[in-house]
Amino acid sequence: MLQVIKAKPNPAGKDRLSRSIFLQTRLGAEWIDIKNMSASNYQLKNIQIYHVAYKNNKAEWESLKIFYSSILNVTLPANSIMRIHSGSGPVNILNTEDKLGANLHYFTGKNYVWNNDKIDRPMIYDSKNDKIIDQTYYDAPVADGKILVRVNDKLI
Repeated sequence: MLQVIKAKPNPAGKDRLSRSIFLQTRLGAEWIDIKNMSASNYQLKNIQIYHVAYKNNKAEWESLKIFYSSILNVTLPANSIMRIHSGSGPVNILNTEDKLGANLHYFTGKNYVWNNDKIDRPMIYDSKNDKIIDQTYYDAPVADGKILVRVNDKLI
């Protein structure tokens, strides 16, 4: 079973150097952690990560489609944690805090994903079996640099 166990939706500091220049280190400081809670490896081929995007003040599910590809063959080992960062990386440009605590690191390839001024609902979805594997939520606003930890069904 996969579970969202931590999130850092609002990295400390300025979001960008200018209207169009984002720092990859800063983008990579926004992340969620997914843990394989089982004693066996988990194939991520048909797994999608969703969150709530707000478009024209309307909340709607948005897929990050990180592993949803017939060519990706990503496996999360038993009891391991994968950190999914915003931006495109690479890992070596991340701050130490954003590297520690995860066995694997992946990047969304998108600028900031997670909401910090509105609630968000990280969700793990199995597209092959049309099934929600896990879903959690957190309240807003989220303080700069705060790492949210899962307690029951909520990140606090």
